[in-house]
Amino acid sequence: MTSVTVQLPEQLLRSVKQRAAKRRQPLNRQVADLIESGLAQLDWWEIDIDEMLQPLEAMSDADLWQAAESRLSVKLSRRLESLHSKRQREGLTKDEREQARRLTEQYERGLLIRARAAALLKTRGHDVSRLLTK
Repeated sequence: MTSVTVQLPEQLLRSVKQRAAKRRQPLNRQVADLIESGLAQLDWWEIDIDEMLQPLEAMSDADLWQAAESRLSVKLSRRLESLHSKRQREGLTKDEREQARRLTEQYERGLLIRARAAALLKTRGHDVSRLLTK
């Protein structure tokens, strides 16, 4: 592993030290984990969202309803929730962080697709109010 010196504002340093202590991790491991997790999030947001959502424009109303009502499976939702809880309690292994990143990305993509499908249905004259209660 390579060393890097980083100057942090005092408040940020205190927060990172608290996280490291709570997870019983060395400070340098906590900083590396936070940077790695932040970079993974950047990768997800750098995708072309318009390109991802474009195929919805050509979908039939029935397919749009299906997309608007889709959800992450109960099994995957529970796994993601357990990983978030474990992250808060004690931290995650590298494999668990990657799994949490992939599940979070899948969840967020689903949110974007559901929102766009609902918007398209509304513009096509459908009452989408039932989607707001799910």
